[in-house]
Amino acid sequence: YLLTIARRYYLETRLRRRRDVPISETVRDLRAEPSAHAEASTELAAVNAALGRLPEDDRSAIIMRALHVMSYEDIARSLGISIAAAKVKVHRARLMLAGLLPGHR
Repeated sequence: YLLTIARRYYLETRLRRRRDVPISETVRDLRAEPSAHAEASTELAAVNAALGRLPEDDRSAIIMRALHVMSYEDIARSLGISIAAAKVKVHRARLMLAGLLPGHR
């Protein structure tokens, strides 16, 4: 009886030790660093400001396409224009937006 208890205890402790892994000193914290978070917030503010400077139809078209993932057909229907005009409007809005954002010229 005691031999069985000792054997089980020995096997359980070996199993626990095998699961234990030493933590390396060089492991980085994978959460975003404060500077990266601040940079992302700054970029978002710049995009929002640039979107505000676009004409209303262009801003609506690019938001419907990028944010709401609407098809060109749905965008055309919403804006009351042809599908080709919707594609051109989204393309031109992307170009204008890229020109308004710093570092994307």
